[in-house]
Amino acid sequence: MKKTTAIIPGSFDPVTLGHLALFEKAAEMFENVTVLLCHNFDKKTLFSFEQRLELLRASVSHLENVTVDSHTGWLYEYLLDKKEVVLFKGVRNTVDFEYEKNMAEFNFEHSGVDTVFLLSEEKFAEISSTKVRKLLSEGGDWKKIIPQNAQKLIENFYENI
Repeated sequence: MKKTTAIIPGSFDPVTLGHLALFEKAAEMFENVTVLLCHNFDKKTLFSFEQRLELLRASVSHLENVTVDSHTGWLYEYLLDKKEVVLFKGVRNTVDFEYEKNMAEFNFEHSGVDTVFLLSEEKFAEISSTKVRKLLSEGGDWKKIIPQNAQKLIENFYENI
């Protein structure tokens, strides 16, 4: 069965240019793309769930075949009733790959949905949400690694810049 929809899950705290590059690549490769904001039980986030949804929607507004959805339970639960989908994940390095490989195996075991990995472009290899949060807290130049459509929203959300 040909997969027509890519689901890109993540906590996106906040969305970065690396994420946006992945969304854009998926939009070229698949008929439909769903960027899925998930609750990560292991992470304490800087931005609220609603703020991250708003940042994602602003960041993908130029992509006609990309939608944003959210889920607060286990990812495999979201996938159970989906047809003709594949998870689409970006990896920057071997550490990312090992983590994502384990998640892919877990999600496949519980939902039957495969995961496709895409190596990030080298220029995005050092970009992470963690780095953005650090730059925000230290007053660094975070704008160069955040989608332009999300920058004003972050300024409004995060007043200590």
